[in-house]
Formats: sequence, structure tokens, C-alpha cells
Amino acid sequence: MSKMKLLLALLIASGSGVLSFLMIRSPQEIGAGAILLFPGAVIAIITSGNVHDFRAWVVALGNFAFYFGVVYLVWEICERYAGRAGLGKD
Repeated sequence: MSKMKLLLALLIASGSGVLSFLMIRSPQEIGAGAILLFPGAVIAIITSGNVHDFRAWVVALGNFAFYFGVVYLVWEICERYAGRAGLGKD
């Protein structure tokens, strides 16, 4: 496991978690960036069972987990693709 891959995934996931709290506290400040918070909102709605009453920490945790997984997976795919592309050049 690469430290850089893990650090970047944690950094982006933490940013999305913080952005989640900012969006819930003052939605007019975020604007179009609110669409990036959709995965966490869906998870919060599913866990609460009510679209009008869900916990902010669930949104932040959901976004953290989602974006951590996405960044880590994309980096892993890019590394594997770059490794295969480099094999035929020798």
C-alpha cells in the first residue's frame, strides 16, 4: 500500500467530509458544489428513513467513505494501467 495513495485518498475524503458540514450549516456558500455531497445525503436518508430529518455526521461519514473509496480505486486502476503500458516498451 502506497503512503502517497493513502494520503491523497484521506485528504480528499476529509475535504468532502468538511464540505458536507459546511453545506449543511450554510448551503448558500457552496452553490453548485452541493452535487458532490449527494452520495452522503443518500446514505443519510436511507439510514434515517426520513428525507427531512437526517444526521449531519452521517452525511459527512458517508461522503468520507465514498470519496475515499473512489480516489483509492481510481489511483489503483491508474497504477495497474500504467504498469501494463510500461511492460511492452522494454
